[in-house]
Amino acid sequence: MKRGIGELWHRRITRTAGANPHAAVRLEDVSRAVQMMFRAGGGDARVRVVPATPQRIGGPRASLGALDGETLALPPVLAVFDQPVLNRDLYLWLAALGACHDGESADWIGANLRATRRALARFPGLRARYRRLAEAHLAQRPEPRRLKPAAAAAEHAIRQALRATLDGEDGDARPGPGLQPDAAAPVWLWLGQALPEGAGDPAEAPFRAPVDRQAHALARVVARWTAAAR
Repeated sequence: MKRGIGELWHRRITRTAGANPHAAVRLEDVSRAVQMMFRAGGGDARVRVVPATPQRIGGPRASLGALDGETLALPPVLAVFDQPVLNRDLYLWLAALGACHDGESADWIGANLRATRRALARFPGLRARYRRLAEAHLAQRPEPRRLKPAAAAAEHAIRQALRATLDGEDGDARPGPGLQPDAAAPVWLWLGQALPEGAGDPAEAPFRAPVDRQAHALARVVARWTAAAR
């Protein structure tokens, strides 16, 4: 990843994730609703909702949602949008998505499209909220024409996928198969997948859920609370 692209994304992430402190919503304040949504969607009762730790996204670090067999890791604070209701709705959406997500799939875009289709089918009452979230997120994503070719191609694929969910297209469509999360600016409406234990450098696993799922992991999250807050 070239430094210029990383710096561009860093500025973009700062604007979208941390520039709305007045609208920030904390995971601890919605954790009960998040857990209820996850269970209501059929999420495994053994999966725990935990704060996500900052991971590297094209250079900068950010806390994003991730799912594995034991944890649903969500950002400790969300200030992605300039309205608290949208940030709260984003937490609920990620919980619904997590309940419908195939955490084992290697196809990041395809897995999130399929999970989105399932979540909207299981929770038809979320359709209007999801549309508001998706439209707001599309409006804040970087313009492909301002990115270098590889990043622009990734951004086109992500935009195509998000618009497909709004247009009611088949959730199994897979624009840009093989695209990895660290090839693009964060997609706040999607979940990443945890890597196998010991695979690669954790700093290079942008959507990896906390590896240590016991007290040490939670202690690290508390220690990084300020740095992880957005």
